[in-house]
Order: sequence, then C-alpha cells, then structure tokens
Amino acid sequence: MLNVRAKYEDVLRVEGPLVLFTFEDDASREWAVVDKALRGFLAGAKRSGEFSGKKEEVLLLHRPGVKASHLLVAGLGKKKECSLEVVRRACATAVKRLSAAHLERASIAPPEVENVNEEEVVFAVAEAASLALYRFEKYKTEKKKEKRLTSLTVLSKEAGAVKRARIVAEAVYLMRDLQNTPGADMGPAELARVAKRVAKTCGFSCTVWGKREIEKKKMGGLLAVNKGSSREPRFVVMKYVPKGAKRTLCLVGKGVTFDTGGVQVKPGDYMNDMQMDMSGAALVIAALQAVAKLRLNVAVIGVMGLTDNLMGNTPYLPGDVVKTMSGKTIEIGHTDAEGRVTLADSLYYASTLKPDLIVDFATLTGACMVALGMHASGVFGTDQQAVEALLRAGERTHDLLWQLPLFDEYSEDVKGVVGDVSNIGSADRYGGACTAAAFLKEFVGGSPWVHVDMSSAILKKEKHYKPKGGSGEPLRAVLSFLQERVTF
Repeated sequence: MLNVRAKYEDVLRVEGPLVLFTFEDDASREWAVVDKALRGFLAGAKRSGEFSGKKEEVLLLHRPGVKASHLLVAGLGKKKECSLEVVRRACATAVKRLSAAHLERASIAPPEVENVNEEEVVFAVAEAASLALYRFEKYKTEKKKEKRLTSLTVLSKEAGAVKRARIVAEAVYLMRDLQNTPGADMGPAELARVAKRVAKTCGFSCTVWGKREIEKKKMGGLLAVNKGSSREPRFVVMKYVPKGAKRTLCLVGKGVTFDTGGVQVKPGDYMNDMQMDMSGAALVIAALQAVAKLRLNVAVIGVMGLTDNLMGNTPYLPGDVVKTMSGKTIEIGHTDAEGRVTLADSLYYASTLKPDLIVDFATLTGACMVALGMHASGVFGTDQQAVEALLRAGERTHDLLWQLPLFDEYSEDVKGVVGDVSNIGSADRYGGACTAAAFLKEFVGGSPWVHVDMSSAILKKEKHYKPKGGSGEPLRAVLSFLQERVTF
C-alpha cells in the first residue's frame, strides 16, 4: 500500500514531483505561488486551453522551472461546487497519472475547500491516494516490474489525519482482498482464520464455533444451507470492548463464501462473482480491525455465520422447512435465497447479546441492484435515528446509501404457508429487496436494527478510487458512522 506521511514544506522548496490543485474559475493559493515563480506559465496554459482546471483534468510538466522535478496540476472544477468527493477523485486521478509515469515518490499540496477544515481535506487526500492505487495481484505469476508510486508526502501538519486515513485504507484493502480471493481459497474455515488473526493482531477476542457447536446451538438456518457442501460451516463472534464503553453495537455479516444458488442453480453469468457473496462478513472483519486501531470508545461485536451454498449429495431443497435458533421455522421457497436463511441465526444470536443497535450487511438481493444500480446500497431499519446517521455517513464518504421502505405489508408477504415465514415473498419478484428485509426483521427479537443490502459492494468497472471487483463499500461509511459517536 502507498506510504503516506504528513510534513509541511513550502511548495517552492519541494524537489521531487509535486502535485497542486486548482479551480476552473479561480486560482488556488498554491497555483498562484508556483505560477508567479514560473512567470505566468500556468496562467498561460489556461489561456491557451492546454489546461482548464475542469474536474479530474491533469497537466504534467517535466522540469517545470521550479525546484520540483515534475509538476502535476489537477483540476477541481468550479470553486463553489468543490467538495471532498471532488478532491478525492482529483487526487485519485493525479496519483494514477504519477504512477503511470513511473514516478516512485511525490509531494501533494492539499487544496482549500470552502467550509471544510484542513484536517478533513488532508484525510480525504491521503485516503483517496491510498485507495486509488489498490491492486489485487496475489495470483499473478509474472508481476510487472515497472516503477510505481510508493511514497506520498502531504504538505501539511495534520499528521493525525494521515494516520487515520491509513487505518481506514488498510481496512478497505483487507475487505477488498477478502472479496477478491477465489472461493476455493476462502471457504468458511479460511475466513474464520482471518477473523482470528485480525483479533489476535489487534488485541481483542474472537470465538469460532465448528459444526458440532453450531448444532448444539440449534442454528438450523446455517446448517440447512451448508448441507450441500463438503466444507463444514463456521460461526464467528469477534468482540472489541474498550474500557469505559457505554454503548454496544453489533455488526452482523452475511458470510456465504460461494453461492451457486443451490439446486435452483444460478445462470452462468450470475455466478461469476459469487466468491464475493461473503462481502458482508468481509466488511465486519475489516471494520473490527479499523475500530480497534482507531481505538474508538464504543463496544463493537462482529457476528458471522460462514458457509457456501453448493449442490452436493444432500443439499437443502425447495419445500423444506427449517427450524432456526430462535425456534421460528422457515419455509424454503427458493434455495438461492440462502443468505437470509443463514442470517436468521446470526441476527437472532446477535439479539441475545442485547446490544444498543444491530446493523447487518449482506449482498442479499439482485432486486436492490435493479432499484439502485451499483452506485448505492439500500438501507432498511427499525431505528430511524440510526438509519439517518448512517445515510449521513454515506454522504460524507460517498459510500452512497439510500433508504428503502419496510412497510408492514412486506411482512405479510413473507408469511409462510407450512412454516412461520417463507424465504421468498409471495409477490414473486416484486419488491424483492423489501421482502428480504422484512424477512430479516422477524429474527432481530425487537432489538433496534438496520439492514444494509450491499448493492455497491461489487463493481463491474473501475471508478475513480474504487476498483473493478470488490469495492470495499460501504465500509468507509460504517467507520465514519462509528467515529461520529452516534447515540444509538
């Protein structure tokens, strides 16, 4: 990962590559200083149309005439429209351009953004620069040996912001790595080992139950989905409980390490990314790592039921009735609606811990992707204050979230005929994200609860500082939500 540090230095004293930002309709302070030293060269480039300052536009100069060996100017668009997300995207464009030019180190002058303090801007710059250069190359046998950007100095005294940005970026890298690892190499046992390793490294507890313990706990939902697999399930409980913490938040993650759809098998094109159906669990593990490193004064418990959904000799079948840990029975209407069946046990177990809030994360429905695309994740919940706080965190980080309805009518739609509830709604394919959320609501035991349907967790193409494949979303929003010390 990119090594980012904070050190204040005058832009005219920087000797290596230097990155500046400026606006389309105004000159930034750093632009003006460097332009004066260059006797109006940058202003001339604007007048000639060589560079306009529009969003994500860059101009790279070699031996520009100041101490810096290279000067890269990145556009921020119109000054009044500049936001932290505009800065993140410009920063991502800049560091990618430097890396493509085989420059190994650089300095970057954080811009001034109206109504935003320097600490927030520095955090955004350091975070975006790190996230933009992510690569998943674990399985590449011939790694490219070209030089890349490896070191970045942010010209600021806000070292704390850079440190926090690194912790967040490390967590996002972890989540992305877990998402992108093939299902053959990241099954229930392997993912549980990652959780144990993270807990040991960060100094908090992690308990892993095998199949025998899961059977003793009567987690029939998790066991049912696991019936078609030769790999045994795991149930993971991670606990970060700092001294003096007055609130407890429980994060629950869907952990289906590969999803074929079961006997009602997915069409081929829909199976290509199904090693990422454990993105909810990956988020929970990465979030616990960041929470511990940030030393947040809130108790956070991570809960994950881990299995794959395969088609072995004795898979669970449509029409089966499954008894869950809560005692409620689930009528299986479709074997590809397996995530909610496993979450039934995870959510109920979380409710027995009596937390102040439960938030679950799951790549749960295609219906949510149809509704929102891949740019936002859907949010449902019984605690409107927590929902709104999470939505605000999504706006701050641009890990976008959008609230969807949880009307009582959706609960009517998931009532079973031969079981208590059905794992698919009676309205067929209509409102699928809403009926899935209503199903989950049946198992939270009255606890304050929020559900996130992670439709933005997997991207089909790269965008700015988010790569194709596992995006790591909406982890940054979750961490921002926690750092704001929301009253649950």
